[in-house]
Amino acid sequence: MFRNESASLAKVTIYLSQISRLSATDFFQQWHNFHGIEFLQLELKKQRIVIHYDVLHVSLVMILDSIRSGGMVLKGGLFYRWRLNLAKNVELNIKDNLNHVPHCCGKAPSKILMKK
Repeated sequence: MFRNESASLAKVTIYLSQISRLSATDFFQQWHNFHGIEFLQLELKKQRIVIHYDVLHVSLVMILDSIRSGGMVLKGGLFYRWRLNLAKNVELNIKDNLNHVPHCCGKAPSKILMKK
């Protein structure tokens, strides 16, 4: 796999409580060559999935739906749910930053400038 330091690249680690070799193999085959996936690693002993993906082509919701439909169970503790929500917010921020039109020359918008 190659490393792409793109502005639209999100990196997330998903922790699972139940994972079998068969379901992990199915998930890997489904997502390994998917357009937008830069890096995919399944760690059966640690029961986690490390994935780097392009948010323009893939979303975290798509990945989580695929995990659930494959019979794998996400860890349900408060910390793990917080991590997933943080990853969703990071994905949203990446998408928003890609659509943002910057101001000219680093100046503040004219609405903020006070006139004398």
